[in-house]
Amino acid sequence: MAQYNTETTLNALYKEVYADKLENLIPENIRLLKMIPFQESDSTGDKYIQPVMLSHEHGFSVGTGAYSLNNHIASVNAEAQVEGYQMLLRTAIGYDAADRMAGGKKSFVKWGDQLFMNMLNSISKRLEVLQLYGRSSLGQVLSNATGVLTMTVPSWAPGIWAGMVGAELEAYTAVASGSQHDATLTVTAVDLGARTVTVSGTSSAVVANDYLYFKGFYAAEQYGLDAIITNSGTLYNISAATYELWKGSSVSAGSAALTMAKVLNGSSKAAERGCEEDMTLICNPSTWANLNSDQ
Repeated sequence: MAQYNTETTLNALYKEVYADKLENLIPENIRLLKMIPFQESDSTGDKYIQPVMLSHEHGFSVGTGAYSLNNHIASVNAEAQVEGYQMLLRTAIGYDAADRMAGGKKSFVKWGDQLFMNMLNSISKRLEVLQLYGRSSLGQVLSNATGVLTMTVPSWAPGIWAGMVGAELEAYTAVASGSQHDATLTVTAVDLGARTVTVSGTSSAVVANDYLYFKGFYAAEQYGLDAIITNSGTLYNISAATYELWKGSSVSAGSAALTMAKVLNGSSKAAERGCEEDMTLICNPSTWANLNSDQ
C-alpha cells in the first residue's frame, strides 16, 4: 500500500527555533527612583542633618511717639535628623546551573549577566515601593476568602503587585504598634483586575482592615512619601503637631475620579505653606486616565 510522508515520519528532521534573547515581562516601575537619584556624597555616617527654619520672628511693636516695646519672640530653627536604612537582597545559584548557563550555545544569556541584572531590577522595584509607601503598608485588606485577600480600593496600587508572585508578606493590625496576624504569607497569585492577592501559609487570622508588609519590614523600613505627608507626630526629630510647616497637606478626592480641579485644590494647599517651585503629580495610570478624560 502506498504511504506518504507525514509530520510524524519526518519529525526527526525538524529543528526547534528559539528566540535570540530573553524577554523581561516584569515592569520597570522605578519612576520615583529616577526622580530622586542617590547621592553617594550625602550617604550618612551617623545621621544626615538638615537645619530648617520653622517660624518667623514675632517681636513686633507699633505706635506713635514714645511707646513701649512688646517682648521679643525669636524664630524657631531645628535640625531635621534623617537616619539611613539598610536593605540587602540575598540570592544563590547552584554550581551545575551556573555551568549550564555559561553562555554560547548552552543558554540564552550568561548566568552572571542574568542573575545580577535581575537582582538590580528587583532591588530597584523594592526601593521604589518603599520610597512611596514605606511605613504606610502595601495595602489594606478588605476581606479574606481562605487565603484570597481582596484589597481595599483606596489602598490598591497595581504597580506594587505586578511581578510579586513568590514574595513573602506579613499582616499587622495597624501601621504602627500593631500586632501580627499569623506568620509568613507567600504570594502565589495576583489578580490586578479583581484587586486580589492570593497567599499560601496559614492566613485564617488575617481579617478586614489588616495591613500587609514585606516580611521583616514592619517598623524597620524607611519612611515613604505617603507616611511623611500624612505624619502628624514627631518625624525626623521635629513635631508636625507643633510646627505646621513640618506637616504635609492632605486633601480628599471624595472617593471619586480625579479631576484637574482637585489637583489644583491640592497644590494650593502646598502653596499656602510656601511652595513656589514646580510641582510633580504622581498618580496611578488609571487615575491619569480619569484626569485626562476630565481635560
